[in-house]
Amino acid sequence: SMTFLKYHSKDATSLEKEVRDVCVELLQEFLEQDVFVSFFLSYTGIYPVLELYTEHTYIEYYTDEHETLMLHFVDGQDEGDDNDYRMEEMLEVFPGIYQKRLRLFWGDSIPYYITKVVDGQEQFCQNGQLEMIDHSVASKRGRYHDVNEIAMTQALGNYELAGRLAKEYEMKK
Repeated sequence: SMTFLKYHSKDATSLEKEVRDVCVELLQEFLEQDVFVSFFLSYTGIYPVLELYTEHTYIEYYTDEHETLMLHFVDGQDEGDDNDYRMEEMLEVFPGIYQKRLRLFWGDSIPYYITKVVDGQEQFCQNGQLEMIDHSVASKRGRYHDVNEIAMTQALGNYELAGRLAKEYEMKK
């Protein structure tokens, strides 16, 4: 099931019909159970409903089942100098797969690290930098796409286009 999907996710767009049908059925079953893992996005070409999940960026960590994992990060998405340090428990979305989803916009960069709670003490597991640089994975529809387009054009210095997009966004609201 999950292993089957992971194996075939490497080449999801060129699967034979029988395999593709099995993958779509498994994806439907997982999503009905509120189970989503980021590699599912590789199936967006054959199962378009997955576009709904492209508005988030996912941090995942694989380990033993029934652990307590904490994500430590700086939420610098608000304007100003007061970046908020946050610590949140990661959700076990499938046995041994822990996840936290965040909404990032183009150019956002968030340092983070993950700890595992063992006997009341936190043990370091991994660290990284979460960045939104690949605009192509985001859905091409909706408010997230619109705001992301504005952020990207502004970051690239195209203020005229950013202003026009912002006006269009305001008219849609």
